[in-house]
Amino acid sequence: MTHSRKCAIAACAIAASALVWAGKLAPVRIEPDRYLAHVKYLASDEMKGRATGSAELDKAARYIAREFESLGLRPITGGSYFQEFPVTVNAKIGPRNRLKYALDGQESVLKAGEDFLPLNFSARGSFHGGVVFAGYGITAPEYGYDDFAGLDVRDKFVLIMRHEPQEFDEQSPFAGRIYTEHAQTLTKVLTARMHGALGIIMVSDLAGHAGSADELDPFIRSLGPGDTGIPCVQVKWSIAEAWVHSAGKDLRKIAGEIDGDLQPRSFPLDESLRVALEVDVKRQQRNVRNVAAYAPGETEKFVAVGAHYDHLGLGELYSMAP
Repeated sequence: MTHSRKCAIAACAIAASALVWAGKLAPVRIEPDRYLAHVKYLASDEMKGRATGSAELDKAARYIAREFESLGLRPITGGSYFQEFPVTVNAKIGPRNRLKYALDGQESVLKAGEDFLPLNFSARGSFHGGVVFAGYGITAPEYGYDDFAGLDVRDKFVLIMRHEPQEFDEQSPFAGRIYTEHAQTLTKVLTARMHGALGIIMVSDLAGHAGSADELDPFIRSLGPGDTGIPCVQVKWSIAEAWVHSAGKDLRKIAGEIDGDLQPRSFPLDESLRVALEVDVKRQQRNVRNVAAYAPGETEKFVAVGAHYDHLGLGELYSMAP
């Protein structure tokens, strides 16, 4: 990859302070205290976790830009070290979230926040359709595993379990105790959308987590994708269990069998099962900034160095929440 004679530093990192001008190379002396000073400032209480879109993240961006300027690094775009772009930084549950279903002629209405919850990157609107069960919702040709093989999911909701098969088996073709990308909720949603699903209905894998309570995961603010293009909700295990039972099958047993031989066991649920869903998720977008600079070099190639300088903020899931 060639460009003008320079070394590009895609900056989100203070490590660039170790760089020296090309052509003036000298032995580099590592100064631990200097690096530690950057870490202490960026990780200080004052920065409140540097949540994406926060005032503290802007403060961190200005700090990094000043460091780049002090090193004599040049802005990549015009006279500014900053590259702005929009991103979804927050999502909240609106007042119009409803899920009801009909099964064998009987209608049931679920309670938002107690029986079901939307996921933060769900599409908004009203949706209606039947339901199919697609195991863990995984298509992984590299592992010879596909929950969607031979399953018609078009214009239907797909009921899938969280995590991935054999997650506690160190010998699993999957990563065992270390999740692969296929265990990620967003990956499951995008996989289902790729196969033509109307929407996703997620359920916690209680079969693989004995002793876990039948509870919904908390709704957390959204970062990154604001709308995956299909509705995405989670329901309690007991509800999914009843739906699967209507097809003459046992959800816990099916999960155990999949984990046992790593063979998918997907199937359509009872034809009388129809779901009517309304999703109301309100999102907030803000402009955030990359901090980018370069140092001129003496070859036709360049090296890009980068890292992220935003983090989880303060007070929510995974971010020192009380």
